[in-house]
Amino acid sequence: MRIFLDANILFSAAFSNGAIRRLIHDIRNASHTVVVNRYVIDEALRNISIHRSESLAILHEITASMEVVPTRLKLPTSVRGIALPEKDVPVLATALSSRCDVLMTGDVRHFGTLFGTTVGGTAIHSPVGTARMLFGG
Repeated sequence: MRIFLDANILFSAAFSNGAIRRLIHDIRNASHTVVVNRYVIDEALRNISIHRSESLAILHEITASMEVVPTRLKLPTSVRGIALPEKDVPVLATALSSRCDVLMTGDVRHFGTLFGTTVGGTAIHSPVGTARMLFGG
């Protein structure tokens, strides 16, 4: 499966050697493809620089083996009815255009109503939802 990661997931993985970093490791070990774009990498870099600059090297290490795809700025016509803040559109648009099976995000405020649903062929899940879908439990 192809799993697209939102910036908050990258931030969490770099910030702490905890559950999110382990989940990304488990996803890779299960031969799934972890996908990002420059948009989410840059957002994670900005936030890590502000909140925990000593974790920048970890973020670079984590993203080094991920597939980086071109950023898409607009949603396809078929899903333009989805209400998202402008800053979140490139996240979903890129996940869709890069044919990801899952968009994993911790952004409950903007994506929470979509958790557990499939939009344009991409399932939207929290980290817990992603782990359950991929590994059971």
